[in-house]
Formats: sequence, structure tokens, C-alpha cells
Amino acid sequence: MDQLKILFSDNLKSGKLYSDLRLFLENETDGANDVRYSEITLDINPYSLALILLIVDSNYLEDQYKGEENNITYQIKRLREKYGSVRIICIFIGVREFLNIIDYTKHPQIYYEKNDNIIFNNKHLDRFIASLLIQYNVDTVEIENSTDIHKYIFKCCKYLHQSKIRKLNSYFKVKPAGIMSQFKNDNLNENKTYYTWVSQLMQITGISQDIAMRIAEEFSTPFDLIIHFKKINDEECLKDLIISSAYGERKLGKALSRKIYRIFSPNSNPYNAVS
Repeated sequence: MDQLKILFSDNLKSGKLYSDLRLFLENETDGANDVRYSEITLDINPYSLALILLIVDSNYLEDQYKGEENNITYQIKRLREKYGSVRIICIFIGVREFLNIIDYTKHPQIYYEKNDNIIFNNKHLDRFIASLLIQYNVDTVEIENSTDIHKYIFKCCKYLHQSKIRKLNSYFKVKPAGIMSQFKNDNLNENKTYYTWVSQLMQITGISQDIAMRIAEEFSTPFDLIIHFKKINDEECLKDLIISSAYGERKLGKALSRKIYRIFSPNSNPYNAVS
């Protein structure tokens, strides 16, 4: 991840998670990432901000009503004004579990009827999460404790980096780049059929060029795939199909096997929606 920089805000650096998170990221990147642990206000040109993670633990429940600047909604509004459509994920650590113990509607200092942005119990938390998604396009993740927070954050950064370099899932009838050089014969009709078949497969969400070409290698035409599904009649029959890519070898998996089956199998249930 040599092209990915990770920045920490001052309030996170003052928290108990910072030292463990920093150590974890250094170990995962083996120092090759040249991670810059600095303020989020730092000028990060020529890099562009791609993801903001807000970490919220149970301490927030005590501080949220002390001032507007301490409220998540206020902070998200400022982030949206400054960074526009950059994706934001709000991570709640142990908040729901803490609210199972303490109901803040009974707190004498809080006038919860007048503020929809304050979290008092799990019902308010559910409404607050829905508000973040609908009003501010902010995704949320709930984690019971901080044990897995480091791995989750690192995976977010890792997959964000991979998304910048991986091949597109769909070409929308455009011939995949470089595919002509991989044809095994000079028959123009067969070549045209092949790349049309690959392009057709790539219209399915989650099917990359590598996956589509592997399926086309196994089943030369849609008809071959349909006949195979008719004989086997098993949604997960392609789960063990080996896919080779720049990241190594992996299996197709059950989810994609089911998705392909429901599109091409004559035995599939027409009420199964595929997106």
C-alpha cells in the first residue's frame, strides 16, 4: 500500500486506541507504507482524501450533550462542508452494549425531548444511525469492543487501496482491454463470440474480468453453462472454481455461484431477485 497515506486526528491520538492501532498498522505494512501519523488538517497533496473513519466509544455518551462541537452530527456537517462527497464511516465501539446497562433518558441534566441528535438509549441509537445514513450518507458499523477495531480499520484501508488498482467489474458491452491478445485461435467469429460472452458475464455485479474469463474458459458459450446447470441443479456447483488474478488464486465462492446460477439455470426460481 505504498500509495496510501493514513492520517490520525488529534482527538484520536489522545485516546486509548491510538498506540495499539499505530503499532498494528506498522506491523501490517512492515514500514513500507511510510505511514504519516499526523493531524487530519495537514496538507496531504498530492494525495486525495478517500475515506474518513469516525470512532465513537461509550465515553461519547457522557460528552455529547456538553456542547454542540462535541456532537457527531455537528462534526459530520463540518466534514461534509469541507470534503464534499468523501465517504464517511462511523464506527460505534460498545455503545449499544453500554446503553443496555444505562438509560440516559433518566439523566437529570439532559432534556432529550428537545434534541434529536442526542443518544439516550438503543431506540435513539437506531434512529440516530438511520438519520446519519439518510441525511448525511454516512455508513455505520457497530463493534462490541475494541479487540477487532484495528483489523477492521486496516482492512478498510487495504480494500480502499485495492479498489484503486483492481479491474472494473463491468464494461457495459465495451470490449475488455487486452482481451483480443488472449484469443487462442484466429477464427474471427469464435473470437467475437468469446469476448461477447465475457462481456455478458461482466454485466453481473461482482463478476470481474478475471472471473468472467475463467467461466468462459470452462464453458465456451452461455448454452454450455445452461446445460451444466440443468444437469447439476445445484446453486453452489461453481463455488470451487479456481480464479487466478494479480492477487493470487482464490475460489469463486458460494455467493457468486448462486448469483450466476439464478441467471442462467432453467431451474432457478424466478422470484429470486438478482442485483
